[in-house]
Amino acid sequence: ATAPPTPAVRGKAPAQPSGEAGWYARDRGITQAEAMKRIDAQQAIFPEFERLITRLRAEEADNYTDARLVHDPDWAYVLYFKRAPAATLARYTSNPRFKAAQARYSQAELETMLKPWIERFSAAGILGGAGTDATYGVAEMMLGATEKEYRELAVRNQWPEIPDPITLHFAGELAAPAVDPRVA
Repeated sequence: ATAPPTPAVRGKAPAQPSGEAGWYARDRGITQAEAMKRIDAQQAIFPEFERLITRLRAEEADNYTDARLVHDPDWAYVLYFKRAPAATLARYTSNPRFKAAQARYSQAELETMLKPWIERFSAAGILGGAGTDATYGVAEMMLGATEKEYRELAVRNQWPEIPDPITLHFAGELAAPAVDPRVA
């Protein structure tokens, strides 16, 4: 005789966060009530934020680059400037929820730096994708070539060095040939 199958023992599944406030609370390690309070406050000053960035785009076009909402250690709208961030922001607002930060490059400058590399890598058939972030002043390019393959192409094509704000992400080496050399 055999024993009947043992029913599966299931522990109580952890509760999934509910709605935006639930996820925000979980991600930030705060209560849902605190998350709701923060979200309400962020939404309440959003019209002021929109007016501010509209004004900065018009009056500080060569200095203001971008903005982002940050959450740690507490939430704030951070506005990025290429020159004198704190002094520039202080001319436009004293709201403590708006913070100034240093930017290295504007979106247009990053795109200008990327353009010849996008063209080179596309022509070589190795461009997987590219993106920029003006708040951090960086650009990234994903390549469909390993670093070794890229270096060989760079020498063969006499490509210059990659500019500082651009980071390349190379394809990984394959553990085995993609095509068996006996049939290639």
